[in-house]
Amino acid sequence: MASELDIAAKDEHTTQGLKEDSPAGEKRLPTKLHALAANYIITEFPPLFQMQGLEIDEIDGIKIEPEAFAELMVMIFHEKLSSTGAKTVLKKMAETGLHPEQIVKEHSLGQVSDTGELESAVDEVIAKNTKAVEDYKKGKVESIKFLTGQVMAATRGKANPQVVSQILEQKLK
Repeated sequence: MASELDIAAKDEHTTQGLKEDSPAGEKRLPTKLHALAANYIITEFPPLFQMQGLEIDEIDGIKIEPEAFAELMVMIFHEKLSSTGAKTVLKKMAETGLHPEQIVKEHSLGQVSDTGELESAVDEVIAKNTKAVEDYKKGKVESIKFLTGQVMAATRGKANPQVVSQILEQKLK
């Protein structure tokens, strides 16, 4: 099961409750969504417990409702949040018990994937970074990473980096 979910073997015991065959009437989530949820539980929950001075078996001390956690996973899965934004939302969920959509709205943490919105930021970065643009056009493909980082900085981390890279590649052909 762990190999199917792309989870390290040492963490397989954490995923034992995730089954491929759901009983009749139960909704099944895509395997990638299972993996995403398992990875967040494995990597992000222990620091939340530590932050609140709780032991791992004191789950009631974390104010995250299962439905709210599932909602967060779906938001990440559909790229409505960056991984950094998701970690911030998860931390605030644990502190307040609020739902992720409310936290995203209150703190403007949503990820921007609309090419129309991102193109102006990309154009500004291209204009300000002519050396990196020239390097890219000369075959130094890692320059696109630098330019993507500049767009991420310009959008305060809200831009979807994959969309930004696609826009940059199209504009720099």
